[in-house]
Amino acid sequence: AGWLRTQALSAFVSGRLDEAKSLYQQVLRGEPNNSAALRGVGLTAARLGALEALETGCTAIIDHHESPNAIDGSLTVIADACNEVGVRINTCYGITDRHGAAGAAAGLAENDRYLTELAPIPPESAMRLGMVGVHAAFTCTDDHLAAAAQMASKHGVGVHIHVAEKTA
Repeated sequence: AGWLRTQALSAFVSGRLDEAKSLYQQVLRGEPNNSAALRGVGLTAARLGALEALETGCTAIIDHHESPNAIDGSLTVIADACNEVGVRINTCYGITDRHGAAGAAAGLAENDRYLTELAPIPPESAMRLGMVGVHAAFTCTDDHLAAAAQMASKHGVGVHIHVAEKTA
């Protein structure tokens, strides 16, 4: 796995993003919780997405992130990747109780960490902004929804939430 991680990092630094993503995914098949590989695949995917947006003329992205195996620090990784290619980002972590109460709490903590990190940056000059993310109301307990609303109020930001779902 060490050799694969080295090759993935080399591909990433060289701008061979598809190759880097593939190599990181190979590491994760053998070591699903490898934090370096999780960060690498997240950074690579975010950079690819930002580049694709930029190629179509989109210079700003508003979205929430949900990756239950790579929560801590993930919003900064995504913002860094977007900003590196010149794309503005307004992002958040979409909390949910689908991965248990601990997963929802970790998502809330990541939103709070990221918004605290952003606090000293004036919004009008920021390449990155944040919100509090909620996957969808029906996937969260009332307590977690209330905590998300309280956090948004604390930081003076909005809540990014799915408001409509349809059945198959």
